Amino acid sequence: MQPGRRRRGVSVAEVVVVVLVLGILGLLILTDLPRRREVARSVGCEANLMQIGAAMNQYMAATGALPTTPEFGPGPFAPDSSPLGSMLTLLGVDDFSEVDPKGKPKPGASRHREAKFIAGFICPSDTVALMGAAGSPRIAPSSYRAVAGSRVDGGDGLFAPGRVLTPAKVEAGDGLSYTAAFGERVLGSGQDTAVPSNYAIVGGEIPPEGLEAAPAGATWKGDAGSNWSLPGWPSTHLNHAIQPGAPLSLVSASGRTAQMGASSGHVRGVHVLLLDGGVRSYSQGVSPKIWRGLAKIDDLPAATATPVTP
Repeated sequence: MQPGRRRRGVSVAEVVVVVLVLGILGLLILTDLPRRREVARSVGCEANLMQIGAAMNQYMAATGALPTTPEFGPGPFAPDSSPLGSMLTLLGVDDFSEVDPKGKPKPGASRHREAKFIAGFICPSDTVALMGAAGSPRIAPSSYRAVAGSRVDGGDGLFAPGRVLTPAKVEAGDGLSYTAAFGERVLGSGQDTAVPSNYAIVGGEIPPEGLEAAPAGATWKGDAGSNWSLPGWPSTHLNHAIQPGAPLSLVSASGRTAQMGASSGHVRGVHVLLLDGGVRSYSQGVSPKIWRGLAKIDDLPAATATPVTP
């Protein structure tokens, strides 16, 4: 050491600066974790819908038509008569992850599918669905529902009750890439209370313009989406009669009309599977005209007859 030169230590100000910088970096990391987790969950949800799309394409290749839906109403329904159940049965698989998107369909191995929990039917952001995976009345929950149409009776969409459609008819009308096939809706809370994830049963039919409030005497149900094998508004179908994320879902006592909208646990909106197999995301602020047009098939008469499985 040279004479007269003193070793300089670290000052208190420098320590404070380092601590502040480390604190800010730690805060940024912590605040970014939820966003990264949601991005991963969103990607997982898209993958689930793409698997459903692959199964839907296999079904159409095997039958020449989309899965049919019986007329809505108070049961009973045949086993697996929902779109998801019909596809599982015809393709002879227990989970759509077994479907090869590029493979050939293998019809003929049809057998009844037991209604049970299937991981690929649950959106990773649907926390209620994950909590209900075991030990709850949700024996076969699903975050994904068939789009019946744009109206409260669901009479103008792909999975309208009583309609048999072929991909060629849809392509000649709106086009496959402009037609919603499946969308998300969070599961009910499991408790029969008036919360946005649940729906209310009302005495009369839902009017075409919908309702802005639940009528007096409406009964709230917390079993939304509890069984993917049963067709109808409570579990397996939705419509675009209300905006995505709208807080009020209603079903008529007859089961024929509803305002059962799409919803999700995602920050940026809901995912929609289109008939061409693509997946898009739509926010609550989407134009009502665009949202309803996505679910409606133009130039086709409303469905009226009860169909049989093709």
